[in-house]
Amino acid sequence: MENIFSPVKSTKGAGNAGLGLTIVKNLINELSGSISCTSSHEKGTTFQILLPRRIPMGDM
Repeated sequence: MENIFSPVKSTKGAGNAGLGLTIVKNLINELSGSISCTSSHEKGTTFQILLPRRIPMGDM
């Protein structure tokens, strides 16, 4: 599971670059957030994304 956010080579052809989770992780990092995942063979995989809440300047 530790390599799930790394780019991978796909054997499915040019249309599947294996970059989806890498791009998602990079975007979340740019927003000062985090992403994690847990997986169970019987229940599937769950992704959790945490993003900071920003208060609009007018509300300060």
